[in-house]
Amino acid sequence: MTDKSYYLKVRRVTLIGLLCNAALFALNLTGGVYGKSQALLAAAVDSASDVATDVMVLLGLKFSNRPRDESHPYGHERIETLFTLILGGVLIYVALKIGFNAGKSIYLHEARAPRIAAAVVAAVTGMTVVRVCTG
Repeated sequence: MTDKSYYLKVRRVTLIGLLCNAALFALNLTGGVYGKSQALLAAAVDSASDVATDVMVLLGLKFSNRPRDESHPYGHERIETLFTLILGGVLIYVALKIGFNAGKSIYLHEARAPRIAAAVVAAVTGMTVVRVCTG
């Protein structure tokens, strides 16, 4: 497989993943807000981080695929490492933020029962993910 065909295949798969993750984000966010579900809101944040991951992969592919030049005699592949570090930092921040908010809700005894809409959205997104993952 040539570098160009590898690039095109990875780009195609990542774009499909990006669209799926964006749809999951929208469903989870809508269900979390209208269903008053912290679990679906956390799932929406997770889906948003997946969208960010996909965008970072696309950017990394674009920049790392550039040819060598005078200031980069070994190419631009190392930009993938930079994007990975940035993405790792973002994911750690998101995880800490979700954990902090959950801990705060537990400490303050903020019990909120989710609405039935949250269960419907969770079931739909769960079935969709299982169906897509199992082919």
